[in-house]
Parts: sequence; C-alpha cells; structure tokens
Amino acid sequence: RDSYASIINALDHAGIALASETEIKWIETTSITDENAAEHLADVDGIIVPG
Repeated sequence: RDSYASIINALDHAGIALASETEIKWIETTSITDENAAEHLADVDGIIVPG
C-alpha cells in the first residue's frame, strides 16, 4: 500500500476539498469472481484500478 501513497493522498485531499469523508476499501483482485463481484462491490461508490 505504500506504493499507492500518492493515490491515497489525492483521495484525502479531494475529500477535504469536497467536505466529504473518503473511505478506502482494499480488495484483492484475485479474490473477485463473476459469482461474488456484486458482493465485494455492493458498498462502494467508486472504483480505482491503478496501473
């Protein structure tokens, strides 16, 4: 997660600028399948896939 420090920092700053709380949910992508994707993503409002 240290390699994503700039992304985390950007999300924190965006949340401050928008007076909104940001919460990061880390998901191991290898654990997502067609059958369980909806369960993993049901409580998120956005997805970031850095790469």
